[in-house]
Amino acid sequence: MTSRIIGLSNSYFESRPEIAKLHRKTGFLIAECFQNIVRHNESDIENGYFLSRNAHGNLFIASGNVIDTDAVGMLSDKLDHLNKLDKDELKEVYVETLSNQQISEKGGAGLGLIEMARKTGNKLDYEFEGIANGLSYFYFQLRLELPQGDDGNAGKIYELKHTIELRKIMLAEHLFVVYKGDVSQDTILPMANMIEQSMAALSENEVQQKKAFIVLIELLQNMSKHGKGMDGSKDGMFALGENDGRFILSATNAMDAAGVQDLRARLDRLSPMSIDELNDEYKRVLREGDPDNAQGSSLGLIEIARRSATKPTYFFEKVRDDTHLFSIRAEI
Repeated sequence: MTSRIIGLSNSYFESRPEIAKLHRKTGFLIAECFQNIVRHNESDIENGYFLSRNAHGNLFIASGNVIDTDAVGMLSDKLDHLNKLDKDELKEVYVETLSNQQISEKGGAGLGLIEMARKTGNKLDYEFEGIANGLSYFYFQLRLELPQGDDGNAGKIYELKHTIELRKIMLAEHLFVVYKGDVSQDTILPMANMIEQSMAALSENEVQQKKAFIVLIELLQNMSKHGKGMDGSKDGMFALGENDGRFILSATNAMDAAGVQDLRARLDRLSPMSIDELNDEYKRVLREGDPDNAQGSSLGLIEIARRSATKPTYFFEKVRDDTHLFSIRAEI
């Protein structure tokens, strides 16, 4: 899972020459944060949490995991101590720790924390939240300034408290993956691989997994092929959740206002069809093609409809005179 998350991040950095040289550093920071969850999570009653976002000239990386409440004081002292050190002092502590440490199955004696402080050049932000039964939730966030520099507009929305709020929203909405950003072909593959592994861990039903993965690919391909670029970037938003034994998949992307009427008509036509009718329509389009839809999105829409456990829902929202947002949601 760690390598797939790094791959998803690298696809972003490598596509932008001005920040491509940072991909090794960001890969290290992502791995360290994610491995905190893997190595140190003390309970399976609360899921680990990982977040990465690029905003206003900064890269924010955050993690969350359960720790023993008895360890809170020691960890807090260690983080507070590192936050007081300058660059040279951090290097000193790193060398000293490297020469004196004892490696355990859970990693080194704080080497990762020291290296994260050195590589970001910023304070390590953290917060603890008591759970129950001697356990606490440990939230941790890094900020790495990108070459273009902090534009001063990140504001309070990117503080750790907002990261914590996002996790609680995801829990309330039964979501375990949320992605917003570039939806190019380079992004789709690592994202699909990562999500496929997550689905396999949540369901033993292979038929359900296969259906959900097919719908996932169709949603991602739809965003990549048919989404409209806005302000120099073709972005989309995707969410995956699980509730009452069903996977819930949703996707949103921008589209030209001129295409809204046609797409709405296609979806309205498919919506009342039974499974047998959808299967017949799928075979018909495969056999005869769809001359009114040269880009081929009809097959994808039919696939989503016939693989879903309930009728997919969708809506359009006008954001500019020439642009609408198209959102679709399916349950598997």
